[in-house]
Amino acid sequence: GYHFICWQDSEEVDISKDAIYSTIVTKQIDYVAIFGKNVYQITTESTDNTKGHVDAVTHAEYLDEVILTAVPEVGYYFTQWNDGNTDNPRNIVLQQDTSFTAIFDRTTFLLTGNSNIESRGNVNGIGNYLYLDTATIMAVSNYGYHFVSWSDGNTSNPRSVQVLRDSTFIAIFEKNLYTVISNVNISDRGTVSGSGTYQY
Repeated sequence: GYHFICWQDSEEVDISKDAIYSTIVTKQIDYVAIFGKNVYQITTESTDNTKGHVDAVTHAEYLDEVILTAVPEVGYYFTQWNDGNTDNPRNIVLQQDTSFTAIFDRTTFLLTGNSNIESRGNVNGIGNYLYLDTATIMAVSNYGYHFVSWSDGNTSNPRSVQVLRDSTFIAIFEKNLYTVISNVNISDRGTVSGSGTYQY
């Protein structure tokens, strides 16, 4: 973890950078060997740079404490380092050139679906999905009702959505319209009123 820098004499004057130093002894003199800490490289990477990156210094001295921080991008989360360690941030004591790889994975998001009025219908296709998955949701009306649109104005049914976050989809249902036609069997015997269009 250390390397030789130079020899100094008793007056702290550098006299040689050669580890093996030869001199002719002519008087009492002290020689001091000066050593310094090695500098080691810290290489960090992600298994996929679109999923996240690592914040850390690129080099430090022997026995320095170094902090590594895995930073996920939106829609991803840190799972572990390549050696199985799950600490984040992670503290290491540097003893050699070292490489660390951060492993990220897609976040799971929840899609929920509701009817504007519970008795009128429901939404299929809701549940847990991974970030960037494509989910297909469908508004299913109960008898006497029909689907109009989603609360955001989209009228597709079924509807494909890309999962980017936890989301709630509200299906708007309305009552069906039915036509009532009334007649008499013989026209000169009387009349019937009440023909028209009515909601369920």
